[in-house]
Amino acid sequence: MRRAAQPPKLPQVLIVSALRDLHASGVAARLKANHGVEPHVIDINDALVSGGVTWSTSGVNALRTREGRRIDPQDMDAVWWRRINTPQRDPSGVIEESDKRFLSAEWKASYLGLAETRFDCPILNPLAKNQRADNKCVQLQAAQDVGLAVPTSCITQDWEDLCNFVQSLNGDYFVAKKLHGIHMHPTQTLRLQLKDLSPEALRTCPTLFQACVPGERHLRLTVFGQEVHGAIIESPDLDWRASDAVRYKPAVLSEDFKAQVLALMAQLGLQVAVHDFKFDGQTPVYLETNPQGQFLFVEAMGGGALLDPFCAYLAQMAKTHFDKRLAGQIGETIAVPA
Repeated sequence: MRRAAQPPKLPQVLIVSALRDLHASGVAARLKANHGVEPHVIDINDALVSGGVTWSTSGVNALRTREGRRIDPQDMDAVWWRRINTPQRDPSGVIEESDKRFLSAEWKASYLGLAETRFDCPILNPLAKNQRADNKCVQLQAAQDVGLAVPTSCITQDWEDLCNFVQSLNGDYFVAKKLHGIHMHPTQTLRLQLKDLSPEALRTCPTLFQACVPGERHLRLTVFGQEVHGAIIESPDLDWRASDAVRYKPAVLSEDFKAQVLALMAQLGLQVAVHDFKFDGQTPVYLETNPQGQFLFVEAMGGGALLDPFCAYLAQMAKTHFDKRLAGQIGETIAVPA
């Protein structure tokens, strides 16, 4: 049963991110300045210092923001959940690593439990769908299902299967990349030959191997709802993220291609996401999806406006929920027959 409460005067947006995340700070500032929305930010990895969570069966539920404000999750009109797996930071430097992992797991469980049971409003993206869509197998299968071009791919830790995979390709080189990775352990996508690996090294964990996509033209798509924003990234490096020799410009996308991308979003159950492609000639070849990928740097480098369109999308979602809440269509008490 929802508690009786006076609704806030403005739509409320909660941003769940990590300490010093420029996206969280930039979006919160723009929402407040230009969109008539009151933002709140939780630094999910700073809970030992600024965090706070209360979940109860008696109707007392609360979160504490980075400013120390106590908010009720049922007062929120939209949630942008950017980060969930970032481990807790220890400003004191005295907590043992095993204890820090335990504390991080407990904070994560409490935030997730509250999110799944105490928010009435939409969450970008729904947490279970966000986690599912972050899996490379799910992404590649979904892209293939909607008709996008995908590189020939194999995930394995078996040497014989890798050798057979490489033999099936046109050429000796192939690409190796992580499946998921962990926080504070960045890895690059690599162009390799079999001689660069060994059965012993491969055996340690499964790795995603793909056919090389030739060329230097990449395409980064940022999707907010039904809006698909594209930027062409030109770089001689396989992994352009680690390169300084990068040029950005806005991309013109065909309606048919945008329809395929939106079909991919629907297949993955996402409302916002970043997708990476690479051009093979004129054909964009799908590489991967990041459900909560970075996008502000693309705007800063000349790849097109993204901050304002995203804030407008998030604000409209919050205002729609806010209007329903004021009309009494959300959070009503339901009488249960005896």
